[in-house]
Order: sequence, then structure tokens, then C-alpha cells
Amino acid sequence: MEQQVLHFILMNDLDFANDSDYESIENKAAWTTGQGWVPIGTDINDFRGVFDGNTKVITGLMINKDTKYIGLFGYTGELAELKDGCLLGVSITGTQH
Repeated sequence: MEQQVLHFILMNDLDFANDSDYESIENKAAWTTGQGWVPIGTDINDFRGVFDGNTKVITGLMINKDTKYIGLFGYTGELAELKDGCLLGVSITGTQH
């Protein structure tokens, strides 16, 4: 059985510090304080698909976790394709086990 590959396209720039980039400002603290962003994909459930950044920019991504497999994407499989995006002003802190 052939595995379905999902396609995701970033449609706008994303700035984690910009209040207008949130549907609800109450959500902002979850992504900009504490542990921050929850990476897409884990070693148990890897990202398998196409992420097209569509030449858009993600600014202010913050991650602070005492774990491995961190980043915008924590773990990708061989079926993953990440393309045409840009990260600026990121802060990622983690560990390697």
C-alpha cells in the first residue's frame, strides 16, 4: 500500500512576536515563553510530507526544552521534503542525549 504524502504551504510570513499573527493574543505566551514551540515530528511519529515555505519568513521561533529532536521540525522521515522557507531570529536551546 502506497503511503499518502501530505503537502503544506506557508501562505504568510509568521512573526511570533507580532500580536496580529495570533488568532487570539492569549495564545502568544504559549509560544514565546516557557518551552515555546512544539516541534513538528518526533522519533516515534516523524514528519512525512512536503512543507513548502513558499519563500515566506518565520521570525522569532523560540524553543527551550531539555530534550532532543527540537527545531521547527523535530524529526523528519525519508519521505519529508522541506523547501523554500526562511527562519530569522530563532532561539533554540536543547540537549543531546
